[in-house]
Amino acid sequence: MPKWLIYGTEPFLIDKFKKEILQNVEAPEFNYLETNEFTEEIGSFLCQLPLLGNAKVLIYHAETLKDCSELVEFLSKRGKKAKVYIFAKTVDKRTKLYKQFSNDEIKIFDKVRMDVLQKTIIQHIKNAGCEITEDAYQQYLRQINYYSEEINLYDVLYSLERLCTSQSITIDDVKKTVVNNESENVFSLIQLIMNQQYDEIYHQVALILQGQSNNAINVLSLLLRNYRLAYKIRTCNCSLKEIGVYGNSYVPRLSAKTCSKSMDIIDDAIRKIKRGYYQQEIALKVVLAKLCALSREG
Repeated sequence: MPKWLIYGTEPFLIDKFKKEILQNVEAPEFNYLETNEFTEEIGSFLCQLPLLGNAKVLIYHAETLKDCSELVEFLSKRGKKAKVYIFAKTVDKRTKLYKQFSNDEIKIFDKVRMDVLQKTIIQHIKNAGCEITEDAYQQYLRQINYYSEEINLYDVLYSLERLCTSQSITIDDVKKTVVNNESENVFSLIQLIMNQQYDEIYHQVALILQGQSNNAINVLSLLLRNYRLAYKIRTCNCSLKEIGVYGNSYVPRLSAKTCSKSMDIIDDAIRKIKRGYYQQEIALKVVLAKLCALSREG
């Protein structure tokens, strides 16, 4: 029977796909059902013929793919009368359950490519009757930092709505209006560490801590994530895409051993900050100095 598994890191695209499904349902009052649990009523719905339409449609929401096991088992034996769309927040590709879906039955909506993102931004500004200077545009890309984990297209579009109240968008408009997502400096820091650019590293530290000394622990956590990604890539001999990471994430080009040492340094600093042994500013500077030294090991 027709079934699809839908998941990904871009909720805007997932929601858009769901709206397209709903638009194509005929007589939805009879043929459409949305749920987050498998019940006897759901089983009955799946076995019924569509009324005043071509197909019945079920949208099933689950926190994890594992939560869908009862539904998938039912679909393999019965329920041939409906189209089933399973929206899962978390998916483990290693499970037998995942392998019950063919490639054609899996739709992944992850963050869009940079060229698509830029086209979306420029088109939105144009449609709003606004113009943006080149330096303002580059500043916007840095501040919105779309490829950080917390940001999605909803954030991009919301920030553009606020920004486009000004007909001619300047760099000052961007700095005042758009939230400066803290992780924007993480990719830069890692690149600076790898290039041994000490002066620029401490300049970035000053910017991070300016007026918000508690930013240090957030930056350390984000640095830790990127070293973990690098470690995973080295140990698994795979790409970022193969481990489910998309976008322009920058990971250090280091051996697994060096990544492991780096993670230990960052973990130790975070623990000491939380226990009050380290001031955040001192901890961040010490960690960066140690990471620079380790980067020479390769």
